[in-house]
Amino acid sequence: MTTIVIDGIFFQINEWSGISKFWMTLLAELDLILEDEQGVRIFLLVRGESNNIRNTPFRHIHILPFSYFDPVCALSDFEALGRLCNQLEASVFISSYYTLAYGVPNIGMSYDFIPEALGFMANYGWKVKEIYMRSLKHCLSISEASAHAASLYYPNLECSPKDIFYPPLAPDESQAIDSGAIQAFRAKYRLRYPYAAVVGHRDGYKNVGLLADALLKRPVGSKKIALGIVASSGEPLSPADLELYSQHFQFGLVRIKLSSTEMPVFFRAAELLFYPSLLEGFGYPVAEALLQCCPVITTGATSIGEILNYADPYDYQLISGHDGAEALDALIRMFHRRRRSSAETAQRIQIAFGRQQGGRFLNRLLELAGPSTLPRTGELEACLSLDGLLA
Repeated sequence: MTTIVIDGIFFQINEWSGISKFWMTLLAELDLILEDEQGVRIFLLVRGESNNIRNTPFRHIHILPFSYFDPVCALSDFEALGRLCNQLEASVFISSYYTLAYGVPNIGMSYDFIPEALGFMANYGWKVKEIYMRSLKHCLSISEASAHAASLYYPNLECSPKDIFYPPLAPDESQAIDSGAIQAFRAKYRLRYPYAAVVGHRDGYKNVGLLADALLKRPVGSKKIALGIVASSGEPLSPADLELYSQHFQFGLVRIKLSSTEMPVFFRAAELLFYPSLLEGFGYPVAEALLQCCPVITTGATSIGEILNYADPYDYQLISGHDGAEALDALIRMFHRRRRSSAETAQRIQIAFGRQQGGRFLNRLLELAGPSTLPRTGELEACLSLDGLLA
């Protein structure tokens, strides 16, 4: 019997991000596969509330409640995970987010290397990630860009093309959306005007503040752009932001909170997606928008280019991400063009990122269960200060 232990820790941290979506889809596929898979069992550790996975009626994955994770107590947690895995006679352990099980083989999982690129690794919370990455030998990734960054920042990691698992698009994201659903969505959120969709934080590496920089330099009294900006997530909007956008966009700026099932309609109803991100592990919103025939303005940075490889050239516009005037000009030009992205692009996106990954993922875990090594104990010293054992 091969026993796999998966730490569902990420659901304790954030149940609604792209990473949680990745794991929810993957776990559902694994649960179906286990119905026919003999000689394999999977234990899923559930921490904190984690309502998404606590309330999922898995038929074959075994749910085990486990202690809440606090990075200050990382060493104790890693040792407790090791003891549990030994009790379960685990063949391999994989975490959804940077935890280790000492004394059993571990396989890593990487999403992005934004903290490394931005110089945030001195933060004690990110120190847990550094310990994790330096302790492992094999690491799976969600894109070629992430796999490349993994081997660049952590040369101890082995990342092969077989270890790339693109986040699968959920089946409901490719369903046809009729005019009635769009009208109902617009009525619910009072979006009775053309709008550009924005996803993610306005500042930082998501870089949406680039647009505000351009508006600040736009002459006061300029003719308003007949468009609204609708943000689906990110930082709270300040009064200054609302005033700035209302001066230059006819319908101003609003932020709405959407469920995952509403995101496809959000993109289908939008004129375009404005996504000037400079660093991405995968870039879910770009794939989701193109799947709904929503044209995209983006940088093509890091992994985003891997998605755009499947899009027709007229379905997106690349900007540098460093020039606000360029970004604003691209937005105005794309809006006035009023052209949807092609059905052919949507079909290629669906084929490339809509396929199931569960079978290949399970096979790769079984392949690596043997050659995977125990976490390197040399990294334990770096963990001591996090555990309150050293000043």
